[in-house]
Amino acid sequence: MIMPSDLRSDPKDIEESGILRDDRRQKIRSRVGVLASLYFERGWEQARRAAISQCLEDYIAIPENKINHYQLPNDTSLRKWDRSGIPKEYQDIDKIGDDEDLYHFMTESHAEERDDPSLWMFIAFGFSNNNIRRRLSGLKAYFAPSYLYADPDRFVDLIKCWAGRLQVSHGSGGLGVLSIPGAETVEDAYYYPWLTQYPGLEYDAVGDYFSESWKDEGYKRPRSSNWLTVLGADNVAALGGREAIEARLTPGMQLIPCDQGVLVRASPLPTLGDAANGGIPEGYRTIARIIKPIRFKGYRYGVIKEPVPVKGPEVTLRWLRRFD
Repeated sequence: MIMPSDLRSDPKDIEESGILRDDRRQKIRSRVGVLASLYFERGWEQARRAAISQCLEDYIAIPENKINHYQLPNDTSLRKWDRSGIPKEYQDIDKIGDDEDLYHFMTESHAEERDDPSLWMFIAFGFSNNNIRRRLSGLKAYFAPSYLYADPDRFVDLIKCWAGRLQVSHGSGGLGVLSIPGAETVEDAYYYPWLTQYPGLEYDAVGDYFSESWKDEGYKRPRSSNWLTVLGADNVAALGGREAIEARLTPGMQLIPCDQGVLVRASPLPTLGDAANGGIPEGYRTIARIIKPIRFKGYRYGVIKEPVPVKGPEVTLRWLRRFD
């Protein structure tokens, strides 16, 4: 496995060099890109499902996007997208009952490297009202770093818009480890070394997180924090309100009202977080400490596969505490 250990916080370098190659299997296992994760309740409601479609419309309208395929819920293979708008199979959301799951998945895919997670991907779940193990629904999207760095404020506005539409409970965004959804903990342990090398990177194994957090309403609590951290109304209230959060922010941070919640921006730009790139900005540490009392900690199993497997959640929890 070839893992670059000298990345620079420069979008061109990240896109060209931030690639984890498995020469033994001739595969690209992972990339460093921009990762945004937004989680929300009541994914069976038509208003939430319409919001998912609006977010997807925004995403495919980004001129730089390289999306070329989509997938249907029961398909095992991807379908070619003609770039003429949202695939017609995704348009009739009103025909999906509240006892059925909504699933949207669009990605960049090429025949020569189908396992490449790509810098462009959008996946969203609007789970049914009878799925007791999935009380939380979610949206996860990848972006090329060059898109964010060209206009960071534009990116922040996009995430704010999405979070408001979806009435997000919690979420995060920043530079992150990109993966094929569902393969994070069933493949070789290729993410963990990157997460230790570059502590500023976000990581999100959505399915594993859903499975770990469904009991005792753990899904209501913030999963993580990063360059961008979204807190819904209930989590803002649990922290004492907007003014209490804002009073704890350090210089360079920004609190942005977002529907009934807030979006906290830790620094002007996201970071890799290693010593060669200036270390971890104080803003990353500040927001982590703010949400620490309410952050979800109820893992029974780890959601990061380690090179040498460890029983229990300690490695995952240690990673989540890295900014504390």
